[in-house]
Amino acid sequence: MESTYRIPIDFGEGGLPKAVFAKQYDVGSRIIELEPYMRGRKMEIESDVIPYIQLTKPDGKTVVSECSVKEGIIRAPLSAAALSVAGVVRAEIALYRNDTVISSHIFHIRVEAAAYSEETCTSSEEYNIFLKAINDAENALRNAEIAAENAETAYAEIQEHLSVCDEKLKLKQDLLTFDEAPADGSNNPVTSSGIMNAIKKSSLTPVAKTSEMTAEVGADENGKLWFDPLSAVPFSFESFTISPNGLREKGSEIRDFSLNFKTNKTSDSVITVSTWQAIDGKDCTPIIGNSGNLLLGVTGNAPPLIAESGSIHLKATYRGEEYLSQKISLSFVNRIFMGTASGETVSDAMLNSLSVNKLASSRAQTSSVTAGTGEYVYYACPASYGTPTFKVGGFEGGFELTDGSYSYTNPSGFTEPYQIWRSTNANLGTITVEVT
Repeated sequence: MESTYRIPIDFGEGGLPKAVFAKQYDVGSRIIELEPYMRGRKMEIESDVIPYIQLTKPDGKTVVSECSVKEGIIRAPLSAAALSVAGVVRAEIALYRNDTVISSHIFHIRVEAAAYSEETCTSSEEYNIFLKAINDAENALRNAEIAAENAETAYAEIQEHLSVCDEKLKLKQDLLTFDEAPADGSNNPVTSSGIMNAIKKSSLTPVAKTSEMTAEVGADENGKLWFDPLSAVPFSFESFTISPNGLREKGSEIRDFSLNFKTNKTSDSVITVSTWQAIDGKDCTPIIGNSGNLLLGVTGNAPPLIAESGSIHLKATYRGEEYLSQKISLSFVNRIFMGTASGETVSDAMLNSLSVNKLASSRAQTSSVTAGTGEYVYYACPASYGTPTFKVGGFEGGFELTDGSYSYTNPSGFTEPYQIWRSTNANLGTITVEVT
């Protein structure tokens, strides 16, 4: 009986990883369905995007598989190898387009220990995404045996097939060798001895036959063939933060600026891509391994002097390929105000004294205020934010516009036209005002 777990994942958000549960040794009966979102909105998986799932088990071994997409839902089956070890399995779903990761997300699988020992299901590495490429390699070697009567023809044919296999495998990490015959039912039937036997029958030198292959597929000095399936784990930015972050007051400048990032692999280089000329193109220096930062406004770096809204992301180069981090934006905005005051005279000092005095990118605000004897409720925001609607106690109205172009100068010295609204009546007591 098949058990399906469906969880929403947001490729545009971080936070604590979500978790699903499975039972140790439950082979072929556990399916994880991932409902994709991008910053809260349902995400459509396009036809040229292929999802892969990488699982890192508690014993450190890895399982990598291709997922399917059905009606916008990513389906990731859990194999015998995936559920062979009890504990927390770290899972990463990655979306590929043309061999490039466009987005990834991490979640956890909690594998509950079985009540019995299943000796036949031992933990191992599993790379299902390479099976087709490996089968293609086997077929190529069989063709080489048939062509062994003509060494020159066989050599050219092997080179052609190895080139095709190299295109499909795209292997880019530490070497993985096949030194022993595979166990019964193994998903990795190719062994070094099997490949070598086929090559020897064609009377060709193993090293010479693989000399045209890339650094990801080749042979050592003894003629042992190797390839690197661990590169199926895509390069990605695990985190990227900016400090200071959030809203900044118009008229202010940022002179001390810090970027911090972490990648799952050590890149060749990381530079900034920014709308701010003072930061654009700056190198980010790794601290230890795959973590790094960029500090501006300190010794050795010119102050960035950022005073306008913009965005920034990082561009990493890894083995000749470029990868982009998520974008982070900073917005320079002005303040909105709400509170009570006596009389009808409006000044900058009066606005600054109101109980609600905050940076905001819109006019929306809900507050509880108390208007005593002779006091009115005031609300003020930049005129560019548009005409507000007021509700008091759930009923619309109760406010009137007293000045639609008041010139307000904020504490950073920036002047902007404001609209000033005041309650129609004074002495309202404690009320809740909702502004939309």
